Amino acid sequence: MDISDTKRLEKIDELRRLRVDQHVALPQASSSHILGLIVTGDQSSGKSSVLEALTSGLPFPRDSGLCTRFPTQIVFKRSPVTKIEVSIIAAQGELSASKFGKKTVPSLDHEQFLKIISEISKSFSLDMLKIELSGPNHEHFSVIDLPGLFRKATSGQTTVEDIALVRKMITKFMENPRSIILAVVPANVDIATQETIHMAEQADPKRKRTLGVLTKPDLVDPGAEDKVLQLLQAEDPWNRAPRDRVGISALKKLFDKLLRGITRKSFDDVIRDIDTKLSNHLQELEKIGPARNDSTSQRMFLIQLAADYQALVNTATHSSYGHGNCFQDKEMRLTSLIMNTSERFSDTMARESFTRLFRVDLASNGTKPDNLETLSNREIEDCEMANDIGDDSDPDNADDDDDVTDHGDDEDDEDDDDWESLSAKGATDDDASDLHKPDFYKIMSRYPELHFLTIRSSELQYSQEKISVWIRREFQSYRSLGIGGLNPALYQALFKEQTAPWVVLAKVYVNRTILGVHNVLHKLLGHVCADSTAREAIWTRMVPGLVARYTQATQHLELLLRVERDGNLGTLNHYLAENIQKSNEARTLHRLKYLSSWEMTKDEEPQRIPRAWKKAKGTESQTLLRLSDVTKFYQSNEDHEVEAIHDTLKSYCKVARKRFVDNVYMQVIDHLLLTSDTSSPFKIFTPAWVGSLSDADLADIAGETESITYRRKVLQEEIESFQQGLKILRG
Repeated sequence: MDISDTKRLEKIDELRRLRVDQHVALPQASSSHILGLIVTGDQSSGKSSVLEALTSGLPFPRDSGLCTRFPTQIVFKRSPVTKIEVSIIAAQGELSASKFGKKTVPSLDHEQFLKIISEISKSFSLDMLKIELSGPNHEHFSVIDLPGLFRKATSGQTTVEDIALVRKMITKFMENPRSIILAVVPANVDIATQETIHMAEQADPKRKRTLGVLTKPDLVDPGAEDKVLQLLQAEDPWNRAPRDRVGISALKKLFDKLLRGITRKSFDDVIRDIDTKLSNHLQELEKIGPARNDSTSQRMFLIQLAADYQALVNTATHSSYGHGNCFQDKEMRLTSLIMNTSERFSDTMARESFTRLFRVDLASNGTKPDNLETLSNREIEDCEMANDIGDDSDPDNADDDDDVTDHGDDEDDEDDDDWESLSAKGATDDDASDLHKPDFYKIMSRYPELHFLTIRSSELQYSQEKISVWIRREFQSYRSLGIGGLNPALYQALFKEQTAPWVVLAKVYVNRTILGVHNVLHKLLGHVCADSTAREAIWTRMVPGLVARYTQATQHLELLLRVERDGNLGTLNHYLAENIQKSNEARTLHRLKYLSSWEMTKDEEPQRIPRAWKKAKGTESQTLLRLSDVTKFYQSNEDHEVEAIHDTLKSYCKVARKRFVDNVYMQVIDHLLLTSDTSSPFKIFTPAWVGSLSDADLADIAGETESITYRRKVLQEEIESFQQGLKILRG
C-alpha cells in the first residue's frame, strides 16, 4: 500500500474517532480499517477460522455458547511501540463508552480474549468492541466480525428479539456503500439457501463489493470422501483453481486492492457529505438561536425572528419567489393566489352576478349573438327560449318576446368552469392541490379561529323568470300618480334584487383571500422559527390581532355592499348614457328589420337603389322600408317604460358592477389585507411588536425548553466534529 493511501486511510480513521461515521457513511477502511472488511455468515459457518487466519492467529471463540454477540473490530497498526488497546465504540449517545473506557492489556491469548468478551456484555448489542494491536512488525489490517445469523432461539442463551437485532445489525453494516462484504459459507450446505448471501445481494445488487469464502470443504455428505481426497491431493478440479483466489494470503491481497479503490473513490464524496451535513446543522442552529435564559436574550431572539419574518413577507408580497426555499410550496405564492382569485372573481361577477339575466342586444340580422358559445348553460337556455322573437306579420308582438338575455356585459368572457367556488353551479373539491382551485374547506379546517368564514357558494339564488316579465310586474306594483306613473323607488328596488348574488360572490372571494393570507402567515412563521414551542406561543398571540384585521376587512366589504345596494343609485361615468344609447339603437334596428318590405342587392335592379347608397363603402345589400309600415308601428306607454327601465337598469348594473369589483379589490384586498401599515395582517409580527412585550410575555413565548437546550448541545457537538473532520481531510 503506498504512502498516499496510508495517509488517506489515517484521516478516515480520525473521522471515526470523532464519531463522524454516525452521520456520514465512511469507507470501512482507515488506519484502523486498512482492510475494513465486514465478515458475515451463519453461526458455526467457519467465520472464526477465517478471522483467526486473517488476524495471524488471534484466538476467536469457537464454543457455541460463546458466540459473538456484538460487532468486534480487530485492528493491526504498524508502530514503533508495541501495545494492545481494548475499547468500546458506542453505537449511540456519548462520543465514547465512559463505563468501559480504553484499556491496555499485556497480551491477547485465548483466555484473555474470552475474559474481555465476557466482561463486556451478556447480551447482543450494537456497541462495537475494538481491539487495536500496534507494533513494528504489524501490517496495516482491519476486519469487523459480526454476530452469526441464527433462526431459532436457544433457551437461556438467545431470544426471538436477538434474532431480529442481529439481522438489523448485519443489515446496517452491509448497507454502507463504502464497505466490503465478506460472506462466509460452509461448503457442506446449499449456497442458494444461505441467508447471508441473500442479504448481501440486497445490499450490493451489482456485486461490486461482495466476496464469498467457502469454508469446511472437508465436511461433505457421506459417500463423497473421494472429493475430499481430490482436494487434499490437489487433483482436478482443485488444481485448476486460480492461485490468486486460493488461500488467506491471496484473500488479503484482494481485499487490499478493493478497499484502496473504494477509499480513493469515496474520499471526495466523504468531504462533500460532511460539508452538506455541516451546512444543514449550521442552518438549524441558526434557527434555534443562541441560549435564551434571560429577557434580553429572549427579546433579541424574537426581534431576529420578526425581522426574518418581515423579510419573507416582503418577498411574498413582491413575488420574489426565487429568494426563498419556502416558496417552492405553491400555497406560499401569495401574489399568484390573490391575482388568480381576483381575476376569477371579476370574470364570475361579469357572468353570474345578477338574479335574472338581462336581454342580449341582438344583431341587426336577427341571429343569435356571435359569442353565444361563451355563455353559461343558463344563458344559452334563455337564448333558445327567446329565439322565437316575433312574427314578420305582427310587428306589435316584437317587444313582449324580445327576451334574449345576458348578465349586463357584452364582453367575451372566458369559460370559468374551473372556479367552482364562485360558480352558481356549486362548489366541488376536484384537484384541491392546485393553487388556482384551493380546497377551501379542507385548508380552513386547519384553522378553527376562522370559523366566522361561513359563507358558501351554495347560498347563491337565481331566478329563471324572464326579466321583462319581472320588470313589468314590479313596474305595475310601484306605479304612482302623475304622467308615466314611474316611481323613483322602482330602480332602487330592482337594482337591489338584481344584485343579490353580489353578497355571496364577494364574500366567497374575500373569504378565500383571507384564508390564503392566513395560511401563508402560518407557514412563514413555521419557516423562520424552528422551535415549535416558541412558534405556537407566537402564533397564539398573533391570532386575536389577525382575526380583528380580517373582521375589519369583512366589515368594509359589508360597507361597500350597503353603499352599492342600499344607497342612492348614481354615477359620474359617461358610459352609463352611452350604454343606454347602444341598447336603444340595437332594439330599434332589430324592430326595423321585422318591418322590411324588400331587400335589394347590387345585382337586382340597381337603378332603384339611391345613388348615395351605391357610394357607401362595403354596400352589398340594403333593407328597404315602406314609410307606411314604419308609421303604423305602435307601442304602448307601459311597453315603452318596461323597455326603458330594462335598458337603464342593465346599463347601470354594468357600470356599478365594474365599480364594485374594483372597490372590493383595491380597498378590501389590496389595502386592508396586503399593504396597509395599520390594518394589514402582515404587519402584526414585527420587531416593534416584540419591543412592546413585557418580560413575563417574553418568558412565556421565548423561554427555552429542555428539548431545545439538548438539541442545541447536540448540534454544537456535531458541528465541532464536522469542522474538525473537514480540517483533517483538507489538511
